[in-house]
Amino acid sequence: MVRAAAGRRAPRPAGRRALSTAPPPPPLVAPAKDQRPKFVRCVQCGKALTEPLLCSASLCVSYCSETCQRVHWASGFAKECDNFKRYATTDVRVSLPDDPEWLRTAMDHDGNMSYGELLEQIGAHEGAYKLLSGSQSAPSPHRHLINALDGDDPVDDAPSSWAEYYRARGTTASPLATLLSFPLTLRHILTHVDPPPSADGSLRVHYLGPEKELLILPLFRELALLMPSTALHVDMIGPVAFDLPSKPLVYDGPRGGRVTITAHRGAYHTLAREGQLQRADVTVALNAGLAASGYGWGPTLELLSKQNRPFFFTDYSEYSAEKAASVAEAKGLKLTVPVAVNPFRAPLRQPLVAGGSLGFPWLSNGFLAGFNTT
Repeated sequence: MVRAAAGRRAPRPAGRRALSTAPPPPPLVAPAKDQRPKFVRCVQCGKALTEPLLCSASLCVSYCSETCQRVHWASGFAKECDNFKRYATTDVRVSLPDDPEWLRTAMDHDGNMSYGELLEQIGAHEGAYKLLSGSQSAPSPHRHLINALDGDDPVDDAPSSWAEYYRARGTTASPLATLLSFPLTLRHILTHVDPPPSADGSLRVHYLGPEKELLILPLFRELALLMPSTALHVDMIGPVAFDLPSKPLVYDGPRGGRVTITAHRGAYHTLAREGQLQRADVTVALNAGLAASGYGWGPTLELLSKQNRPFFFTDYSEYSAEKAASVAEAKGLKLTVPVAVNPFRAPLRQPLVAGGSLGFPWLSNGFLAGFNTT
C-alpha cells in the first residue's frame, strides 16, 4: 500500500483523475412555453413529468432531475448529445396543395397525446388506418383492408414529392398518404436503380419484412400507373404470422404497366439460399429496424453483402437510420445513398417518442439509405 508523507495526500488513482476531469453534462433548462413537442416523461427513469427539465444543449431530451441526467449522460448520451441536437432540427414537414388542416395537425402537433387520439384528430382512425396504431388485428382468412384508388389517368412524369403526386393523381388532400407511403417509397427507391437490360422491361424486387403492407396490397397498383413501361415483380418475404394470399396478385395500369405481388413466408436468407426465390434486381426493407436488438438481421445482411446488389432500407428516425447504416456497413455493404429524409415519408409525426421523453422526429418510412448502387 502506498502511504502519504506527513501532511500530504496520497495521489489518486489514474482512473479517478480521468473521471474527475470528464466534462459534466450541460445544464438543465425548462422548455420554452411554445416548444414542440411537449415532454411528459423522464428519459432515464420513466417518471411522468408535469415540469420537465431539458438538456440545454440538445433541447430534445427530458429529465426529472439532475441525478437522472448524470446517469443518462454517463451511460452514453455524452457521445450522442450533439447528434440529438441535429436530429431535433431536421426538417421533416410535408407540403401538400392547399395546406389541409389534417396535415397541420399530423405534422405540427404538441406530441403529448396518444397515437390513437392523433389519428382520430386527423380522421385516420377507421378501416385500414387502424393499421397505423396497431389496433387493427390481421384478418383471417387473408383479405385486404382497402381497395385500389379510383382513376386510371396515366402519370406522365414520376412525382418526386407528395405535392407532385397529389396534383398528378387529382386526389383530394386526404391522409391516405400515410398508407401510400409504402408503395410510393418503393417507387422512389427504384429511381436510384438502373433498370436491368431485360427485353420485356421487367424488374424484380425482394421486399423484406412486410407487415402492414400485406393488408393494403391494392394500393401498390399505383406503381402500375407511375411506371407505365415496367413489369414489376415484387416478392414480399418475411416470417408473417397471419394468412397470406395463396397466389400472386396482379394489378394492371392503363398504359401497360403491371405489378405482380407474391407473398412468401419465412426468413429471407433461408428462402434465398434454398433457391426458393428468383434473383432480384434490388432488395428493400421498409421501417426495417436493422440495428434493433432482437430483430435478427445479421444473416440477411451477410447474404446481401455477398449478393452485392442494390439494397435500400427506411427507418422511423434519423437516429435509428444512422445506427442501421453502420450495422449494414459492418456486414460489408457499401453505403452509396447516405441517410436522408425520404420524400415519401408518411406525413404523420408520431407522438410520445420514447414515451414522451425525446423530441426528434419519428415518422413511418421517415429516413432512407441505400447500398451497392454503383
